[in-house]
Amino acid sequence: MDASTASEKCESVVVGDPVVGDIEGAFAGVDGYKVSKAVRDDLRGKGKFEETEGLTYGEVRVKEFGLFLGTAVGLCAKQTGKLKFADVGSGTGKAVVAAACALVDAPFEKCVGVEIVKELHECAESAVAKLEESDKVDGVGKIKLYCCDGFDKTDLWIDADVIFVTTTCFTDEMINNLQSLLASKASEGTIVITTTRAFSCKSMKLLRKERVKYARGALEFMIWKIKENTEPVPSTKRQKTKP
Repeated sequence: MDASTASEKCESVVVGDPVVGDIEGAFAGVDGYKVSKAVRDDLRGKGKFEETEGLTYGEVRVKEFGLFLGTAVGLCAKQTGKLKFADVGSGTGKAVVAAACALVDAPFEKCVGVEIVKELHECAESAVAKLEESDKVDGVGKIKLYCCDGFDKTDLWIDADVIFVTTTCFTDEMINNLQSLLASKASEGTIVITTTRAFSCKSMKLLRKERVKYARGALEFMIWKIKENTEPVPSTKRQKTKP
């Protein structure tokens, strides 16, 4: 795809630059990388090293993530406009806001973010509050943010039609736990977006792989579809950490 074609595709899926700018602007005073590092350093200072696994922070760009998310929506069997999006490990909430506010056809009627780190969750709440106050962006009312462990509160997100999990820094144990959970509890046909780390069970079908610009650098994003489980999914002992 040449640059002009990519640009046209982006414009047809994602809202215009002024709205994207308003969304990004709500996060302008939020440094999720700095907040996450402070929390991680504090835990390590207290000797709680296990609790820092999976806490490495990453953040999407609204326009680029919106374009990739539009591709994922196109792979859903369910009627758009009635879909649910969930970000498990939602950080400062930018991906959740992008899902709710940055897609032209507004395919999602509910967008959920689940974040275990209180400080990041509070940043997300602050950004959403700014968007509500500005009244410049549609779709903010669809957003629900929760501060909890996503592995403990699966009922908040397991029924979503599109599930996003940033898995780049997941351990093997965490990947196995996640794919076991998805294969056993999520509905057949559910779309799952991951980064860097791939699933290994046959019940997860890889549909697309693409390198997407990130707040810092770029990451490999993957779109998976859950199909009927035909094999035992490897599982390990429950690990108390951020999914």
